[in-house]
Amino acid sequence: MTIFWIMAALLTALAGLSALTGARRGADADETVSASPELAELDRLKARGLLDEAAWTAARAEAGRRILVSSREAAPVRARAGDRFWVLGGMAAMAAAALGLYAVIGTPGAPDQAFERRVDQWTNELETLQAPQIAAVA
Repeated sequence: MTIFWIMAALLTALAGLSALTGARRGADADETVSASPELAELDRLKARGLLDEAAWTAARAEAGRRILVSSREAAPVRARAGDRFWVLGGMAAMAAAALGLYAVIGTPGAPDQAFERRVDQWTNELETLQAPQIAAVA
C-alpha cells in the first residue's frame, strides 16, 4: 500500500509540473503579429515613390486583414509569477480532498479480502448485487 501512495504522490507532482510548464511557456513570440513595422514600411515605400496610391491602399488593406485575423485568434493563457502558488495550492487541496474522501467513504483499516471469498459471499446474496458483482458470480 505504501508503494501505491508513493506512486500517487509522484504522479500528482508530475501532473503539476506539466501544468505549470505548459502555462509558463505560453505563446511563441513568432506567432504574434505586430502591425506597426509593416504599416511603417508601406508608408516608406509610398514616400519613396515605389508604391502608387492604389497599390499602397491594397497593401494596407491586406495588412489590416492579417492583423484582424491574428487578433481574433484566442490568445493562449500565460501563467504569471504568482499563479504557480494557486496551481500548487489547488493541487494540494485536491489531494487533501481525495485523502479525506477516502478516509470518510473508504475503509482504510479493513483487512484485505480475497477475491474468492467475496465471490462466495456474493453467491449467497444474489438479490442485492450490482452488475459488476453479478458478472463476477456468473
